[in-house]
Amino acid sequence: MTKNKINLRDKSRQILLNNNIPVTKPRILVLEILLKNKGPLKVEEVIKLSKGKLAVSSLYRIINNLKKINLI
Repeated sequence: MTKNKINLRDKSRQILLNNNIPVTKPRILVLEILLKNKGPLKVEEVIKLSKGKLAVSSLYRIINNLKKINLI
């Protein structure tokens, strides 16, 4: 695992912890993707970038969670 990948994972984990959101692999993955790709992304693009590790329904739930705390 590269240092950049570890740094994004740590940053994602810290964002979740700071906002009292349970840390899960899908949430970390979504935050990593969003942090890595600084611009706006479509749902389909996030799913593609997750390389099969994320279900569409999970992504929508995670998006709603992140919107509630004004992260996105």
